[in-house]
Amino acid sequence: MSIARTLPALAIVVAVLLATVALAAPSNLQVASALTKRADCPAPFFFAGGVDLPYVFDAGQSPIAANGDWRECAMVAQQAGKMGAIYRYDTKTCYFKNFPRNGAVTYDYDGRAFANFDIYGFDVNSNGYSSYDAARSVYPTVVVKNAGKWWAKKLPKCDQCVMILVSDIRC
Repeated sequence: MSIARTLPALAIVVAVLLATVALAAPSNLQVASALTKRADCPAPFFFAGGVDLPYVFDAGQSPIAANGDWRECAMVAQQAGKMGAIYRYDTKTCYFKNFPRNGAVTYDYDGRAFANFDIYGFDVNSNGYSSYDAARSVYPTVVVKNAGKWWAKKLPKCDQCVMILVSDIRC
């Protein structure tokens, strides 16, 4: 069989394969849309180092393995269906937290809705703020929108702690 005879058949096979790949591949618009959606979605966890929620919103605890850390605590809290946790380095303990669901929305540092719960109390300003930017200007641990106002929350300091919030917003 000569090469001259197989080239046309090979060209047809290549053309069919390219057409199939082109139909199956997402367009640039689809890729851009997917990337934009992911960028707008909150991360599964929100972390704040050096803060604690002592004796409030308690929902149990779990010891963490000797080689574990706050990342393991985050996974254990999420698997247990908890809204958050405090990980203490000194005791290697994960303290679970559940927060009230009262119509509030908690926001991350980028201004994206993160979770549908409130961390009541710990307000910097008892009157709230009129905008997210105004609430962020006082450098809070977290910002919550509730009852039409923005609430800047500053949580108690704890050098041995990491606060972990589990996002319940799915994209």
